[in-house]
Amino acid sequence: MLELLFALTGVVFGFLLGYIAPEEILPGEKYFLRLKKKLFIGLLITMIYYSFNELLLLMIPLLIVLIFVLNLKFQSDYFELGYYLLFSVFYFLTTPTLLAILIFLYGLPTGTLLFKRFL
Repeated sequence: MLELLFALTGVVFGFLLGYIAPEEILPGEKYFLRLKKKLFIGLLITMIYYSFNELLLLMIPLLIVLIFVLNLKFQSDYFELGYYLLFSVFYFLTTPTLLAILIFLYGLPTGTLLFKRFL
């Protein structure tokens, strides 16, 4: 449980990173977006790898497609919370430490990009 709480603080640290160096956000935005996409793919691969149950193996792609389609349709930053909810639920079902580390790393560019939207 403590690992998940630490993993979810990645957004907070990313937000603080944007606060500390706001002049670096605009030039580094494309790199933050690339890092976020690569970490998201890494999280998906990790989630599929740890899916030892057939129900989880069916549920994960359906949830990912649903959140992705809703994100494309509505274009809101609040759908990032949907991703974190998906990652948190899966963490409770499997509890691998690697997933907690990837959730934290995914939160760093996400928090920084969210800070950019608040400028």
